[in-house]
Amino acid sequence: IFQGLALDVYGCMLLEAKQDCVQVRSGTHGSLEFGDLEQPMMVASTPKRRPWCSWSRASFPQRSVIIIALVGLIVSLVLFTIRPAASKWFTTEDWQRPSTLLELPAQPSALPAAFGPEIKPDDLWAVHDLLLLGYKAPFMKEGSAGQREVRAKAEELASLLPKIHPFEPCRQQIQAAYTGGRAGVIAASQASWACLPRKFSPAMFTAAFTPEGLDQPTLTGLADKARNPKLLDTAGLSACAATEWPRTCSLWASIHSMAYRADALGLGTQFRDLVLAVLAGGATMCGGCTLHLRALHETVLSPAILSDLGDLD
Repeated sequence: IFQGLALDVYGCMLLEAKQDCVQVRSGTHGSLEFGDLEQPMMVASTPKRRPWCSWSRASFPQRSVIIIALVGLIVSLVLFTIRPAASKWFTTEDWQRPSTLLELPAQPSALPAAFGPEIKPDDLWAVHDLLLLGYKAPFMKEGSAGQREVRAKAEELASLLPKIHPFEPCRQQIQAAYTGGRAGVIAASQASWACLPRKFSPAMFTAAFTPEGLDQPTLTGLADKARNPKLLDTAGLSACAATEWPRTCSLWASIHSMAYRADALGLGTQFRDLVLAVLAGGATMCGGCTLHLRALHETVLSPAILSDLGDLD
């Protein structure tokens, strides 16, 4: 029905354009030195009665009917082409959504295949690297004000994890481990591995960034050797089981999961500022990624973090 109305409106516009044309007839008009020339004379035709659907002649109620019909067509296409589950989410208010969405259960039920693999707790192992590499700030100039600021942000991020980590056992263990300062960041990072079902350790990776790398040069030390660490066994992983960039995938899953919880708890702005600072300092150990992130968020990052960027490769 709505498609028919839309086509009818289009047809009416074409009809109006045709009726607005003027009729041309020939007649004698003036005389020039080269002789009389027959000039076309434009004479307006007598207006014909236009149909009701002529937009320029339509009354306000008629225009309202056409607009409502077009809006109805668009809404119908949206609601009838998305999946039922997505439609329910689309039409549900925030306060009606279950609070369990803020949690990441140890063994969540599987999502429909169309949604792809879901995020499971073991997919969040890179929170460990986000803290340790975030504190090292590997791409910042050594001893600079920007590096000190990034390290302070990493400490604050570690103190926030007991509230925003999506896995309850991790919130409890990180809270018990964090004591502040560099030692607190190290303890929180170790707890972020131990709290997961697989209880990760350096021996489970091809290379892993550990506290020993904090005092080593970025481009020749452990940070460089562990630019793209891979798990020797991906058992327990879900969303990040088959990726060629394990740390990148885990960081993506971890940051998005924590951002959702932080936003629901009213901590979204604080989390955004903290995670952008540690990423701008080089927590991904990816030079191109870091440059792109800094370019996109230069209005949020501080002058010190922007100006004290060091070597990337």
